[in-house]
Amino acid sequence: MKFEFNLSISEIVVTYVVMMVVIFIAGFSGHWGLAIVGLPLFLRGLMGWCPIKTLLNSRKEASNVQSMEQTSHRAAA
Repeated sequence: MKFEFNLSISEIVVTYVVMMVVIFIAGFSGHWGLAIVGLPLFLRGLMGWCPIKTLLNSRKEASNVQSMEQTSHRAAA
């Protein structure tokens, strides 16, 4: 998996807002174990990189390459 920044500024801001909501809910309800869910959101926003988005884009690119290869083989035949 390549590490490339793949989040826009708006996605990073939304990630931080969701993280703060999760942590506030955990704090006010007293379930501090729920605050652990905020850690991946914090890291995602801090690094500007989403591994799920990278994985989906790499699969999409691989399928595009395969379809292009099939098209070129048909044109050559």
